[in-house]
Amino acid sequence: MKLITIKSVLIYVLAGITSLAAGSCCTKKFCFDANSIEMIYFYNFTVSELDTISIKWYDKNINFASAIDSVSVVTSDLSSQSAFQVINVPGRITHHLDYKVRLNSTGQEFTISDFVITKEKCNSGFLCNDFFNALESYKINGQTVTSNTLAITK
Repeated sequence: MKLITIKSVLIYVLAGITSLAAGSCCTKKFCFDANSIEMIYFYNFTVSELDTISIKWYDKNINFASAIDSVSVVTSDLSSQSAFQVINVPGRITHHLDYKVRLNSTGQEFTISDFVITKEKCNSGFLCNDFFNALESYKINGQTVTSNTLAITK
């Protein structure tokens, strides 16, 4: 039977402390990645205007010529007293495509394109550097919007 030496015990203890310290130095936070936008924020629209929304996906830089896919969103849990509404998008909006959002009740359309993305650190710490694609800006109907969330304002 082998004898456990003080040196080997110290090595195991030091290895355990180092691994615990390395893991504990990372900040654990959620970073909103532009590859998976799940909500569209609407400002100053009535509940009836947002009753049903159609979203179409397009390849980038084809001038919204031919849609790749589309989805309709029927909203039911909006607050009638609020000028701010959040619509959850089935599927994810990504900066790799262009989009058209149509309010079916009014026929109003919004083109969303030209996403500007920057790579930023997230959950940084000792021996730990995660990065994510941060949304910096995009265009709605040709007008640049500087924001880290996808928002449409009336």
